[in-house]
Amino acid sequence: MTTSNQKSAVKAGFLKDIQVKQMSTGTLSEKLQGLPGTIYFERRESGVIEVYLRYTPRGGLRRKRKIGAYRSSERGGGLSLSEVRAKARELGEIARDHGDIEAYFALQAERADLTKREAERLLAAESARSTFTELFRDYIEDRTGKVMPDQIRDFENYLRGDFLESFPEIMAVKARDVEPRHIQEILNRVWNRGAKRQTEKIRSALHAAFAYGLKCEYAVGKRSDKTYGLRSNPVSSVPVPTAKKPKDRALSDEELKLFWHTIAVTEGVGPVVAAAMKFAIATGGQRIDQIVRREWSSYNPEEKTFSIIDKKGRNSKPRLAVLPLTGRAIAILEGVRSFNGPNCTLPFSTNGKAKISSSTFAHAVALWFESDHSIVNGKRVPKFTPGDFRRTVAQIMQAECISNEDSDLLQGHGLSGLVADHYRNDPQKAVPKNRKTVDALELALVRILDSVKEGEPNEK
Repeated sequence: MTTSNQKSAVKAGFLKDIQVKQMSTGTLSEKLQGLPGTIYFERRESGVIEVYLRYTPRGGLRRKRKIGAYRSSERGGGLSLSEVRAKARELGEIARDHGDIEAYFALQAERADLTKREAERLLAAESARSTFTELFRDYIEDRTGKVMPDQIRDFENYLRGDFLESFPEIMAVKARDVEPRHIQEILNRVWNRGAKRQTEKIRSALHAAFAYGLKCEYAVGKRSDKTYGLRSNPVSSVPVPTAKKPKDRALSDEELKLFWHTIAVTEGVGPVVAAAMKFAIATGGQRIDQIVRREWSSYNPEEKTFSIIDKKGRNSKPRLAVLPLTGRAIAILEGVRSFNGPNCTLPFSTNGKAKISSSTFAHAVALWFESDHSIVNGKRVPKFTPGDFRRTVAQIMQAECISNEDSDLLQGHGLSGLVADHYRNDPQKAVPKNRKTVDALELALVRILDSVKEGEPNEK
C-alpha cells in the first residue's frame, strides 16, 4: 500500500521504478514538467500496471489517453519508466499544440486514410494507363475507316517491324513515360539504313499518335475510358532533316508529247499501266491512285462520266467526284477492255482484281528514263515523277486562260470545309462546269499531243 510519505515523495519529484513496481492496487501520478498533463499509473487486479496521460483540453473536460503497460520485470512486456515518460511528453506536446489529443489522432487517421486511398487511386490509374504499343494501336483503330487502307497497312507495318520487333522494351513503356530519346532511338534505326523519306513518314505517324492521345484523353465531354497520362508530345522535340525536296517540276509541251507517244512502247511497261497514266492526264490531271482503285461500275458510258473517290490528307472526308470524259479519255478507257478478262472488276489492273500499286507507275517512268525514248538531241529529259503530271496539266490549263477556280474544281482542290460539306455537296452539279473545263483542256491537248511534225509518231 502506498503510504502518505510515498505520496509526498511522488509529488515532490519523479517516481522511481521501485515505487511503481511495489504499488498496490490504486494509482500513482507524475506531473509532466513544462507540459500539460499528468502521468497516471493504475495497477489492475490482474497485476498489470497500465499507464495513462490525463489532461484537460482548453475549455473542455478532463480526459485521459492510454500510453501503454508498464514493464514491471526485466523479461516482461511493456514500457520502461523512461519510455513511459518519453511517450507521455510526446502526448503532452500534442495537447499543448493542438488541445484535444483524441481529436488530433482522429484527424491524423483520417489524413492517413485519405493518403492511402489517393495512393491506391494513383496506383490503379497508373496500372490502367496504356503502354506505347497500346497508344499506337488505339491510334490505328481511330484512323481505320477515315484514311485509305494503304495507310492503315503502313501504320501496322511500322508497329510490327519498326517498333515491336526492333524495340520491344520501349514499346512496353507506359505512353506517359515515353521520352524524346526513345523516339530518337526508333527513328535513328530507320534513318541509318538509308530510308530517309521513311523516317519522315514514321515520325509523322508517331507525332499524330501522341497528338491523338493528348486530344482524346483531355477532350471535354469525352466518353472513352482510355487513359495515357500524357503531358506533352515527345515527338515534337525530335526533328528529322527533310528528305523531300519541294515539288515544282512540270513537263514542257515537248516533254509531255514525247512521253505520251512512247511510254506504251517502252520495254517493261505494260499497256494498262501506260493507259492509266494517260487517262489521269486526259481527265484533267487526276491522282492516279484515285483512278486505279475504281471499278468498271464507276464508268457511265451514257453520261460519259467516270466517278472517283477524292480523299487526300489525314483528316479529309471521302468525297465523290464525277469526271466528265472527252473522246480521248473514253478511247483510253475502252481500249483497256481488250486487256481485261470477262470477270475483271477493275479497268486499270494487271490481273483484273487488284489495283496497280503506286510504285508500279514510278517504276514505269524510271524504265522510260532508262530507255532511248527519253533522249532528245543527245540529252536525256530532266527527271520527273508520275505526280508531276498533275502539276503539268494545271499549268496547261493556266496557259489556256482557264480560271484557277475552274482548274481547282476539276482537280478537286479546296473542296473541303463547311460550305463544300453542307451546301455544294452534290458532285453531279459540278459536272457541267467541269465539262466545259475539260473540253477547253482537250483543245490544248490536241495542239500539244496530236500535232504531227515530220518524223514524229502520231499515236493517241
